[in-house]
Amino acid sequence: MFSFSYYRGGLDTATNKWKQNFTASINAGGSFNLTPKWNFSVSNINYDFVTKKMQSVQFSISRDLHCWQLGINVGPIGPTRFFNFTISPKAGILQDLKINRTRSFYSGNMY
Repeated sequence: MFSFSYYRGGLDTATNKWKQNFTASINAGGSFNLTPKWNFSVSNINYDFVTKKMQSVQFSISRDLHCWQLGINVGPIGPTRFFNFTISPKAGILQDLKINRTRSFYSGNMY
């Protein structure tokens, strides 16, 4: 998806010019199976054409371990960086046996 937005605000009295701001970015995502049991997906890739920088990237890898499910989610770029690692049984009755490790880091800026 491509998006473009333009904003024209009020008159800046210091420069006697109109305040203007515009953004142009592209957002993409998708998934594919590396093998029948390995899945790789990208949920959010956002590139800003104005700043010419990646704004965010989020992806996940999952593996079918027969009776168990392994999942890794990572967001290495953006103001909030994170990772999540989960191993859980597929059987609903054993859902409390899952192992989950999550960490997030907030940088406070977009770059």
